[in-house]
Order: sequence, then structure tokens, then C-alpha cells
Amino acid sequence: MDIAIYIHALGTGGAERVAIHLANHWADMGYRVMIITNAQIARDPYPIRRSVVIECLDVAGDTSGIAGAIKSNVKRVLALRKLFKENSIKRAVSFAFTANVTLAIARAGLQGFVAVGSERNYPPSEASGGLWDFLRKVSYRLLDSLVAQTDRTNHWLVKNTFSKRIVTIPNPVVYPLPVSAPVVQPPSNGGMKVILAVGRLEEQKQFEHLLAAFSLIHKEHLNWNLVIVGEGHRRKQLEEQAAELGINSNFILPGRVGNIGEWYERADIFVLCSKHEGFPNALLEAMAYGKAVVSYNCETGPLELIQDRVNGILVDPDNINRLAESVRKLIEDPKLRNSLSSKAKGVKEKYSSSSVYSSWNKVLRLENSESAEVLVQHSAEVVGD
Repeated sequence: MDIAIYIHALGTGGAERVAIHLANHWADMGYRVMIITNAQIARDPYPIRRSVVIECLDVAGDTSGIAGAIKSNVKRVLALRKLFKENSIKRAVSFAFTANVTLAIARAGLQGFVAVGSERNYPPSEASGGLWDFLRKVSYRLLDSLVAQTDRTNHWLVKNTFSKRIVTIPNPVVYPLPVSAPVVQPPSNGGMKVILAVGRLEEQKQFEHLLAAFSLIHKEHLNWNLVIVGEGHRRKQLEEQAAELGINSNFILPGRVGNIGEWYERADIFVLCSKHEGFPNALLEAMAYGKAVVSYNCETGPLELIQDRVNGILVDPDNINRLAESVRKLIEDPKLRNSLSSKAKGVKEKYSSSSVYSSWNKVLRLENSESAEVLVQHSAEVVGD
């Protein structure tokens, strides 16, 4: 194996998506690529090239409590190090800070080995214990490079870790998005307009704020539906909230979909109301599809993508009334909606796959990094085709 990508599990989150896009990109360049996980695949991930090897360490054990955490993470370090040696792996990149710590320790003493960590969130927004904070600070010096998604995260890492080299590389925009299972068709038009949100139905995404905001305007605009694409533990809570607010007849929860590009195309407005983000893929994708977007100006991400009132609208975090007012403005002002939509497409050039992947190639010290212009979405050889 030429390159290993280490991540806790493969699912449908933002980190997994970028990891798989990178694996596909390097496979297209002719490298032998392995994705290493702690846990078995729980659901269909994004399309992966057939040449990419997936190896599960099966060490996702209980990490609750100090004793359990130490035992599980020692197993992970030993299993990862063994796999590196058995497969003569010389380059590895990890996703998320616990994986970064594991990689940093596992590579200690390996000669001719390039280890690159990747932070996927703004660190202060992550709930972690004192031990993990300490390990992040001291172990990052063992990594050759560390990738941050935003300059703000980069600056935090400079001040709070012993990282030797930190590089800012945003997520790439993939357009059009590939299709995988399950394919769920968006609702037909029928004169109805769509406000769309995308993400896991979890606390971080704060979709209850969006339902509350929608309830303030939906009686004035009954030809608009609110659609939240994604799955998670808060489905029942959101369904109950919609019923209590009297908006359930205009609220759609289709679950997880593999043809998310079609849902972006069907939408008229996109909303992000997260508590925090690293670099929000859904917002980036919605803008690439030319949607008028409204977003909380949460820590890291939206401000890098949106120039307020030029290619989108930024709203103070947790201001539900202002969120509702901004959505109402876009509903009632088609001219503004079209203007923001047109300018939002500029992210396709700024965050192009070729530019972002070229930066990754350089960080991993790949021989032909200067000439890499492969766009993974154009290859037809994917799992499930």
C-alpha cells in the first residue's frame, strides 16, 4: 500500500465524505490506497473505487471511563502499527483528533514514514476530556503535518499544540455529486417551493431552531415546504415538535438519501443552523448547486463561504427570529433570491477539487503532486454501479 487513510468508521458524515473523495482521487492517480477503520461499516458509505482496500481493525471497543479508554486505545495503536508494518505503508493521513492522536503514537519510531493528521472541527467546540486535550497537545509533535480546514482552526492549533507544521486546506466542492444508495426521489413540484436543510438529526445541527423559525412564517406562505434530509436520534423529537407547532403538513423528513444532488436541485432556499461546524460540506454543496443560502454565523465555516448579502445571508447564532426574517425575505424577494443564487456558484471555482487535492498531494509528498488534476466525480468505476 502506498497511502493509508485512518478514520474511526465509514458512514455518511462530512469527514467520511472527504476521506473517501481523497481515497478515490489517489486511486485515480495510480496509488495503492487503503482505508483503515476502527469499526465495521454500519451503512453504505459514499461510492468508493473498487481498487481501494478497506481494512477494519475491529477495535471500536468501549472507551467510557479511564481504564476502558486506555485499554481500547492501546489496542488501536498496536493494531494500527502492525498493519502499517505488514503492508509496508509509508504514508498515512488520519481524520478527527482522536484518530490523529492514535496515528501520532502508532508512527513513533517508524523510519521513512509520513504521518499527516487532519482536524475536522474547531477544537474548542468539541467536548473532550482533559486527558484527550493533553494527548492532542503533546502527541501532535509526532505528526509531520497537520491539516486544518480554516485559518481560525489553524491559529488555535498553533497556540494550543506542539504541531510542527500546520496547513490550512478547506474541503473540496464536488459537483455534480455522485449517486449512491438509497435513491429517494424529491417531492414533485406541484407549485410547492422547498426550504432545504441537510445533516444528521443530532444536537449539533439544531434543526429545532429551523422548525421554530419556519413556524413563524409558514402560515403566510403555505406553498412552501420545509425539508430536512438526514437521519439521527432526534427524528421523533423533530416530528413531535412539528406537530406541536402545527407545521407537520408542510414538513418532510425523507431520511438519508444517496442522490442528494437531486434534492439540492429541487430546493429554492438552503438553511444551515448548526451550533458549530468545521467546514460545512452541506452549505458548500448547496452553494455549488446555486441555492440562495441562509446560515447561522457559527464558529468556523460559514464566514469562510458566505459574503453577507452578496452570495448568501449570515445570521447571528441562535437568533431564531432573525433566521425567520431572513428566510421570509428570500421567499418574498425572488430578485434577491436569484442574485444570491447566481453568486453562490462561485464556490465551485474557489474550492475546486483540483486545487484542494493538489494541496493534499503536496502535504503527503506525492511524487506527481504538481500535475494532479483528477476530479473523482467523473470516474464511473465505483462500488454499486
